Amino acid sequence: MGDLRDYERSGAGDGDRVYARWHLAVRDLLRRARRGPKAIRDFCTAVGDGTAWRTAFDAAFGLPVKDFYRTFGAALPGYRRGDRAL
Repeated sequence: MGDLRDYERSGAGDGDRVYARWHLAVRDLLRRARRGPKAIRDFCTAVGDGTAWRTAFDAAFGLPVKDFYRTFGAALPGYRRGDRAL
C-alpha cells in the first residue's frame, strides 16, 4: 500500500466511494460520540498497545461498534439526500 497522497490521486478521478464513506463515517462517529479528534488517537494507541479493537473502540468513543454500525447505516440515506449536515 502506498502513501496517502498516492491513494488520493488514484481515486480522485473516479470518485473513490470507499475513501469518501470512511471520511463520512469518522465525522459521524465523532459527532455522534460527542468526542473530539483525541478519541481517534486514544483508540489507535489502545489498539497499538494490544487492546482488542472493539474494546478500544467502545472505550474511546463510548459506544459499541455494533451500535455505531447500526446508527451510521440508518443515517446513510439521509446523508445521500443531503438531509444531515456534519
